Amino acid sequence: MDYDYFGPECNGGLYDEHELEITTAIQTYVYPFILLLGTVGNVASLWPLYQLSVDVWSTCLYLVVLCTVDLLVLYVKCGNTWFERVTGNNLNLKLVIMSEAVCKVYLFAFQFIVHFGAWVVVAAAIETLVLARFPHLAYRMCTTERAKAVMLFVTVLLVCLNMHYFWTYGLLRYAISPTEVFYVCTYIEDFSEFFRDQIWPFLNLSVGDIVPMLVVAVCFFCSITTYFRSKKAFSVTKPMLEKYFLDLKTLQELKVTMTVICLNFIIIATLNILLQIVEYLINNQVIKIPCLMQWKVDGVMTLIRTVWETYFFLFLAAKCLIYLCTCTRFRKELWQSTKNILMFKSCRRRDKVVNTNTNNSDTCTGSPSKPITSVSNISGTQDKHNEESKSTDV
Repeated sequence: MDYDYFGPECNGGLYDEHELEITTAIQTYVYPFILLLGTVGNVASLWPLYQLSVDVWSTCLYLVVLCTVDLLVLYVKCGNTWFERVTGNNLNLKLVIMSEAVCKVYLFAFQFIVHFGAWVVVAAAIETLVLARFPHLAYRMCTTERAKAVMLFVTVLLVCLNMHYFWTYGLLRYAISPTEVFYVCTYIEDFSEFFRDQIWPFLNLSVGDIVPMLVVAVCFFCSITTYFRSKKAFSVTKPMLEKYFLDLKTLQELKVTMTVICLNFIIIATLNILLQIVEYLINNQVIKIPCLMQWKVDGVMTLIRTVWETYFFLFLAAKCLIYLCTCTRFRKELWQSTKNILMFKSCRRRDKVVNTNTNNSDTCTGSPSKPITSVSNISGTQDKHNEESKSTDV
């Protein structure tokens, strides 16, 4: 199936060398650093955020889910782009051509994960607005049960929205020659090219960026205005909040955390919307580009898209730094969990030493253990105590 987006081809060379060099350098040297930061940061944030969702604010449960979603997106997009740049092999393309089922399920699953991450941020932004503007309702609306119900509802809606991948995409076989055959996972519905070229791109952009960005933007600006106006109001509602929230200081810090996350989400979504609109106008020749300038424009657009992706990947990877900078309780929980892991490893090492050397010491503290009193001594002491008690009774 041919995609005629660019119209007549222009005679020209490759992208401009400067744009290509910058793009290559970013994808080769910056992306692995982002992958490392995202892996360590998201994994390390899971337990502290879960503790905060139990002890302080149930909205942190959304952030726990975001750690997993962000990690998956980083490996599928950022990791694959870096691996392809270094080795020349696109793992995503190799995976989707394994079978018809993998082609359908992989596209469906990845699109679902991307949309789900955006709507989890929306749910967290709404609860942040409730806590900022309607604190008297927070203890009823910001609960773990409600958060789980919201995520289940979003899951059902997004599954229904992306279900079309199971019948609109498939694996096609192309034969260049009797001995050269290759497979492509592509759109297979010939009767619905209008859906492919017009309807679905708009739906995908709306569900993944436009609607979430608008909702988060409204919640963000309403929360910001409330922060500046409600210092006296918070002092009034503080006694009531103390009845339902154990740590108001951390609760206030987490509102700042969510505000920073919402601001970055708005910027990223807005830039992506603008980029996709410009690319759509160029591809459909709404914006006329001279033939001699086409390769230059393609190089610039590729560089801009790479810069945007870098910012997006950094946002997914560096949320742990946002938590560290804005929440004191998160720092304490992270330090405590790190100490527990180190203590566990040290205990395991001492256990091995004790088993091999039969050393009589406490494995977790390293201090010598007290000698065990024999059973006969214990029983003799007990009998003596019983005789003394009987004489006292007489």
